[in-house]
Amino acid sequence: MNEPAKTIAETRTLAETQESLVNRVTDAQKALEISARAYKKSWEEWRQIADSMLPEMRTWRMAVNEEVSKSLASFADVRSFFLSDKHDMEIIRLREFVDLMERFQALQASGFLDKVTDVMLKMEERI
Repeated sequence: MNEPAKTIAETRTLAETQESLVNRVTDAQKALEISARAYKKSWEEWRQIADSMLPEMRTWRMAVNEEVSKSLASFADVRSFFLSDKHDMEIIRLREFVDLMERFQALQASGFLDKVTDVMLKMEERI
């Protein structure tokens, strides 16, 4: 093949390749525009829903933050109680209180407290 014919053939091949690329780019651009339109519609719908839900979400977030803060403060109080020097004394006092309540329960079950109440009422009538 002579030089001018070879150049013409290469030019035609190059032109066909460029035309093919242009067609592919055009098709990709059209597909992208279709996708963008579909995405935009979904995006706008989501924004409307999100905007309407935003105040409620803020309220929930503030409520959760408040509850977490209160819980953490309570946990800190419990932790400091267990780590404090007063813990042992408070456990002893609690045990004494439970023992006292159990004694009252036994006295109530035996009827002793009812008898004491009756005596006190009779004494008050005499005064």
